Amino acid sequence: MASTLWASRRSRRDAPVTSSGRDRPGAWCRVAVLLAYLLGPFTAAAQVADAGLPLWELGLGAAGISLPAYPGSDEQQFFGAPFPYVVYRGRVLRADEDGVRGLFFSSERVRLEVSGNGTPRVDSDEIAVREGMPDLDLSFELGPSLHVDLLERGTTRLWAEWNLRALISADGLQFGHEGFVTDPALYISTRPLAWARVGARLHVYFADADYHRYFYEVAPAFARADRPAYAARGGYNGSGAGVFADLQPARNWHLRAGLNYRSVHGAAFEDSPLVVESQGVTVFLTVARSFFHSDRRVPRARGDAVTPAVR
Repeated sequence: MASTLWASRRSRRDAPVTSSGRDRPGAWCRVAVLLAYLLGPFTAAAQVADAGLPLWELGLGAAGISLPAYPGSDEQQFFGAPFPYVVYRGRVLRADEDGVRGLFFSSERVRLEVSGNGTPRVDSDEIAVREGMPDLDLSFELGPSLHVDLLERGTTRLWAEWNLRALISADGLQFGHEGFVTDPALYISTRPLAWARVGARLHVYFADADYHRYFYEVAPAFARADRPAYAARGGYNGSGAGVFADLQPARNWHLRAGLNYRSVHGAAFEDSPLVVESQGVTVFLTVARSFFHSDRRVPRARGDAVTPAVR
C-alpha cells in the first residue's frame, strides 16, 4: 500500500490539474504548519533563575506569521492560530528553547539531534505565476542537526548549526519524498536584561534536484507563453539572515518575535519562470502563558532562557 501512495504522488505532478482534481486539506493543515514553523525556535523561559527549570510546562498561546508563498514568490501569505504551549526538558526528548527534537548525543560543546521544520500549503490557483499547476502540499522537513558551541562570554553565546533534512509532502494520507535540503548556519544571542534575550542568525542553503523540482520545475504539460517549461537542477538554494527577541515580561508569560530575510539571488533555480522576486521577508510573533508546571526541576542547559521581569 505504501508504494502505491508514494507512486501516485509522482504521477500527479506530471499531469494537468483539473478543477475537480483533489480534495483541499482543511484548516488543520494551516494550523499544523504554523505550529511546526513557530514552535521549532520558540523559547521556553525560566521561572526560577537559580533552581533550574521545570521538567515540563503546559499552557496556551497564539501565533501569527506573514511569509512568502515560497522562496522566490512575490505573493505574501498570513497564518494565525492558537496553540497548546507544551514544554518538556527530558534527557532524550526535549521541547524547549532550542525547539522540539530528539537528542542523540551531547557533550560540553557538541550536540547531535533530530529536528524538523514545516512549509505551508500553497494553493496554486491563488498564485498568479503558478495558476493551473499542482498545489504545493503541506510539507515537513525532518533530519539530523549538529550544534557546536563556539564561544560563551557572560550571557553572550556564539554557535554553529548544520541541518540535513528530507522534505516530506503530505496530501491527506498520501506522502511523498521531495528531496533534501541542508543549511549551515551561525547564531549569536545575548541577554541585555535578565528577562530578555535577543539574537541573530546567518544561513546558507543548498538542496538537491528533487527539492528544487518540487518548488520550481515547470513540466511541459503546464508550459504556456509566459511560463516556459523548466527543468530544475540541484545546488545553491540561497541565503538568509534573521533577528529575534525572547521576552518574559511577567511570570509565566512568554513572548517571541522575529524577522527573517531570505534571498534566492544566484540560486541554481533563479532562472525558473516561477521565481518572481529574489528577496523575501518573514515576520512572526508568538505569545504564550504557562498555567501548569512540574515541581521537579532539571539543570539549566547552556543558553537557557530568561528570568521573568515581574514574578
